[in-house]
Amino acid sequence: AASQRRVLEGAQYSVRFLTMTCQQFKAGQAATQFLTKEEEESILFYMLHKRAVLTKDLQAYQVSMSTQRQKNNGFLKHFQKTKLQNTEVKAVKASLAEKIVIFIACILD
Repeated sequence: AASQRRVLEGAQYSVRFLTMTCQQFKAGQAATQFLTKEEEESILFYMLHKRAVLTKDLQAYQVSMSTQRQKNNGFLKHFQKTKLQNTEVKAVKASLAEKIVIFIACILD
């Protein structure tokens, strides 16, 4: 997890975590471990409680994490053009780095 954070160098805070459902956030975080446990708990608490405040470290990223994504779906169109079905994409074995890039591309697209 620490090596991933060094590689990401803050890019993990560009992911629109606050636009996700709690289930989506938990699944994504469980698969990637982009955030520290404290950051994960802060975001979940913020999602669940209307008047909650993110930790000071995350407050600087609150706007970018809560901005809805635009609906151009460019990344998904790539898979449709190559006629890959969802089950085929899941069957492809990808390295951790490839999974991280795909996760970030889907979120930032």
